[in-house]
Amino acid sequence: MMAMVQANGENGSGMAPVDGTHRFRMTDAPAGAVTVQAEAMSMNGTQRNSRPVELTLAANSETEVVLEFPDDIVISGLITRDGTPVPFASVNFSRDDAPSAATRADARGAYQLAAAGHPAQVTP
Repeated sequence: MMAMVQANGENGSGMAPVDGTHRFRMTDAPAGAVTVQAEAMSMNGTQRNSRPVELTLAANSETEVVLEFPDDIVISGLITRDGTPVPFASVNFSRDDAPSAATRADARGAYQLAAAGHPAQVTP
């Protein structure tokens, strides 16, 4: 699993990797109002986003933030077209009030991922 944290604001953006102790240090974060969010990606293509956190950063200062991934439900299925499995299709789950989740089906068209709450929109 690889995770990155990104801070986006009016004055630019910054990124930092999350280390093995689940910590990060971003040295290029922009000053001012920013939205900070983590993205975790697994080797099989599953992707998850943390809840976004709004912060106001002062130039040349340090701020601590805790980014949380929501409690998840595991969703699995088989993607077919006209009864035939669709291998390696992308699957995206999204909802306006929850972080998104995405994965890729395997060679048999099967997928599994953890998604926050009950997804309202599924896009194969």
